[in-house]
Amino acid sequence: MDSKTYYLGSANTKDGIRIGVLASGRGIRRVYFGERSADVEGRLIMMEQKRFGSEFTISTRDIPEFVGVALSQLLGYLKGNVRRFTVPLALEGYSAFLRKVWSATMTIPYGEVRTYKWLAEMTSNPKAVRAVGQAMRLNPIPLIIPCHRVVRQDGSPGGYAMGVEWKIKLLELEGVKVENNKVKIHQAV
Repeated sequence: MDSKTYYLGSANTKDGIRIGVLASGRGIRRVYFGERSADVEGRLIMMEQKRFGSEFTISTRDIPEFVGVALSQLLGYLKGNVRRFTVPLALEGYSAFLRKVWSATMTIPYGEVRTYKWLAEMTSNPKAVRAVGQAMRLNPIPLIIPCHRVVRQDGSPGGYAMGVEWKIKLLELEGVKVENNKVKIHQAV
């Protein structure tokens, strides 16, 4: 498996959502959600080309097993059956800061939330709250890197690439209580 070769996989949920996964031979590069009729595969390719250029090919042969595992786990998560993802990620090409923020985000337990400020402190950059927010916005692998678990200091959800309604829906799926568009924040001890 050549690192310049990428693999695509997609699946539909019963709720009419189409999930797409783009992977290199090393791991998952991107996850994208859209309506069932959406061209999620085309969107994944476009997003990767926009960020990194077009020096890769797409293969539909010899797809790594972890692509299917990722789709299965994503579908299971949306049904409330999966709490932890076990697939490898391939975040080459992203800055050290982004990778550090995303790594810290992955430590937030299922069913809990943390603040952008907490995340900035976890990356040894306590004043980088806005930069952390941008890192969440740039997250190429939503759900697996659970940026939906990061909220504002006052408990309001903040932004989310798929819309604030989705963020609230995902938090509620995990059992987080949302009242008046605010959540109770669980801080690490």
